[in-house]
Amino acid sequence: MKLNITEEVQSDINQMINGESLCLKLVYDTDECGCGVNGVPLLVISSGGLPQEEKVEQPEGIPTYIFKDQAVFFDEEMTVKKNNQHYMLTSPNRILNPRLQIIRREWN
Repeated sequence: MKLNITEEVQSDINQMINGESLCLKLVYDTDECGCGVNGVPLLVISSGGLPQEEKVEQPEGIPTYIFKDQAVFFDEEMTVKKNNQHYMLTSPNRILNPRLQIIRREWN
């Protein structure tokens, strides 16, 4: 799996991280969405990878991970870009989230 992040978005993420040693996690969030197949993609700023995660190929930027069991909800190649004031997660075939949130959250 490959995730491209545009320079503009990477700059925003760097400001959010503010020099801390953190990573990104591409997450399919199902909280308050009903069942486990109803969810929304999020980009989460968090600390290092967990055993149930795998590294996502990202040409530049900070290390990025995905939960192995959530990979089915994503495409093989995706891009995070900015559309007006919103972030957007797309692939060559579709828009995965037109209003992608980038948040901070910790997992244990």
